[in-house]
Amino acid sequence: MPDRTLAFRGEGESPLAAMVASARRLVAAGAGLLVVPCNTAHLWFDEIHDAVGLPMLHIVDAAIEAAVDAGGASGRIGLLATDATLASGLYVNRAPLHGTVRWLLPTAGEMLDLVMPGVAAVKAGQLQDGEALLSKAAAALARRGAGSIVLGCTEIPVVLRSADAPVPLIDATAVLARRAVAWSLAQRRDRNS
Repeated sequence: MPDRTLAFRGEGESPLAAMVASARRLVAAGAGLLVVPCNTAHLWFDEIHDAVGLPMLHIVDAAIEAAVDAGGASGRIGLLATDATLASGLYVNRAPLHGTVRWLLPTAGEMLDLVMPGVAAVKAGQLQDGEALLSKAAAALARRGAGSIVLGCTEIPVVLRSADAPVPLIDATAVLARRAVAWSLAQRRDRNS
């Protein structure tokens, strides 16, 4: 699978053909729902959906709903994600299904000094370093008023846990998985009714 971040930056091959081919294999195997557990891959969500026509769950919708529920009525949600996910507007340009959201993002300095090096450390298996950097970034968002923080990158929840954070942390991939399970259970109930 071509790297999604490099493709977004125009520095690499588009992953769309490979993602559509994977989705079609899932359809051929009998899938009734498509779920993409990568935040950045959602930049091609509409194209994948149009190519295969199956229902799909959007990771951002799941994350926003969970963050609003966890962070109270203020609607101030912090976002920790890669620079490509932030630059794409994947989260901040997605309208919430209910209510309003005010996004709090890391500063440019926090992205350079904490978030991107933290993600890189996790990818390199340097989990303590990644945790230290990403914890500082989360704390900065909480100090600026975030009622909850969305972890909009699959590497970040590897080292950040709600028990250690000043505000609730929302693992976008985990809430997407819970939505997929709920969808499946609803389908089963409908078949058995």
